[in-house]
Formats: sequence, C-alpha cells, structure tokens
Amino acid sequence: MPVNDKSKILVVEDEMGPRESLKVILEPYYNVHTAETGGRALEILHNIPIDLVTVDLKMPRFSGIKVLERVKQHDQHIEAIIITGYSSMDTVIEALRLGAFDYIAKPFDVNHLLALVRRALARRNGRTGPERATTGPIEILLVEDNPGDVRLTLEAFKEGKARNNVSVVGDGEEALAFLCREGKYADAPRPDLILLDLNLPKKDGREVLAEIKADEDLKRIPVVILTASKAEEDIIKSYDLYANCYIVKPGDMDQFFRIVNSVEDFWSTIVRLPAR
Repeated sequence: MPVNDKSKILVVEDEMGPRESLKVILEPYYNVHTAETGGRALEILHNIPIDLVTVDLKMPRFSGIKVLERVKQHDQHIEAIIITGYSSMDTVIEALRLGAFDYIAKPFDVNHLLALVRRALARRNGRTGPERATTGPIEILLVEDNPGDVRLTLEAFKEGKARNNVSVVGDGEEALAFLCREGKYADAPRPDLILLDLNLPKKDGREVLAEIKADEDLKRIPVVILTASKAEEDIIKSYDLYANCYIVKPGDMDQFFRIVNSVEDFWSTIVRLPAR
C-alpha cells in the first residue's frame, strides 16, 4: 500500500455517512477532497488538479453519470471509479463507456476498493505493468455455444481497459479449424488467449484442450476454462491437460462481468505473453 502518496482523490457522494467513510479509508494513503453535490465537485476540479474521482451513481439533481461526463470533459485523463448500489448493469455499462476505470458495488470490501484505486492511479501514471511481448490489441478466441454467454462476454470485453479483438466460434471442431487456420479460417489471427467452454457440440472442450496442448505450434497459447461445470473431475482433468486456469461461470451478471474484466486485465497487463 502506498504511504504518503501525493495523488489527489475527489470523493463525490451526497450522503454524509458514506462520504466520510470513504474519506477515512483513503486518507491514510492519499490527499482526499470531498464533494456532496455534482456542482461542488466541478468547483473543486477547476481549482485542484485531481488524479482520481470516486462517484456515487445515485445522486440527486446532478446524477453520477452527469458528474462523470463533466469530469471527462474537464480532463479525460482523470481516472474514475464508480460506486453503485444498482442491481442493473445498464447504468454501469454507460459509465464504463464514458471512461470510468471500473466499478464497485455497495456494500464493498475495503481491500477491493483500495486495490482498484491503486490500479487506476497506476494507469494514470503510466505504470500498467510489464510491456506485452506482442504489439497491438490482444487477440482472444472465445469458444462458446451459448448465445447468452457469448453476448455477456463480448459486452464485458468491450468495456474492458485493454484493447482486444475477440473472435467467437460455437463448437469444438470450429475451434480447432480456427486455430489450425483451415477452410474459412485460413486468415484467422493467432490468439494470445483462449477462453474455452467444456460442454460444446461436435467436439467437447476437454478434447479441444487436449489437442491444443499436444500441438507444438499451439501448446504455449494460454487456455482459460470458462464453464458452468463445478464437477471436481472436470477441474482435475482440465489441469491434467495443462489448462492455465479454471473458472466456473457465476449466475450473477455483475459477477460475470467482473470475472471477465479480471481475466482480461490479468492476461493483458500483468502477464507477459509469448510472441505470436
């Protein structure tokens, strides 16, 4: 945890209790200012060089979305973390489209909040982790036959913090054709990362994983299992076949978005991937 960090944080929260709580949490590490209204927040922004704002979405008269819009109009490089009690993702997605770094749901874990603040300030200061071995956007292959899960995953990646290109195939045979650049996939990009469901038509994910890891040209591509299966035998079998990670799909949409964003963040900014 940074000590005596000179970064300036603006907490925008209309309720005194949560506003003071956030100040108490952040003040040991950062220079914290508070605003109870959107108008007051803009006054502070025009007088103090703020590095990061935390914005409550549910604000009277001047909504959190409006505050975020004005913050980004003032200085698009100011990082923003959205704090929300919303169960719907619509407003959160709009905030992410406007450039918010991430969001955290109430009631939140203090350590999670501090970790988000550290990461957001690191991005503002250009400390986003080791340089990737590959240049340009990260290439992701999503192997998934459920249209709903495909849509959610694509939306989550679209709102991510790293540039990415996501290709989608719906069964195991298509996945291998894509990876081997066969037929209509002759010009397919080589993925930097594969997200693989286990229960697929034609050829299941276990067979696909086994073939990927047995192929000299493909075995170094990281494979993240993203599946509904909680079966212990599937977990053991996947790791025996050298899967890099095993994730059980959550039923909650907010958690699903958070998991996909974490996967993208880890593999695009923290891990050094092999050259294509």
